[in-house]
Amino acid sequence: MRFKALVFDLDGTLVDSKIDFAAMKSELGLHGDDDVLSHIETLDHQARRHALAIIEKHERAGALSASPIDGALEFVRELELAVCPYAIFT
Repeated sequence: MRFKALVFDLDGTLVDSKIDFAAMKSELGLHGDDDVLSHIETLDHQARRHALAIIEKHERAGALSASPIDGALEFVRELELAVCPYAIFT
């Protein structure tokens, strides 16, 4: 079977962003299995803006410390050599 294209998630598939979700949740006042996105939906406009700034801070720190997962770069290079279109949807 030949694929027309491949779509990847970024974090955990191609890179390890090392986002500290425990610290993010703590700063948001969440615990354990609390869902960040569900929590954001319950907030008023000002609280939501503050929460999104916290999330962005943690995601930016993760992006700056991200590293490729073993074999990911080589795999993407093979896709390019095979002229296989790919995208990252995250």
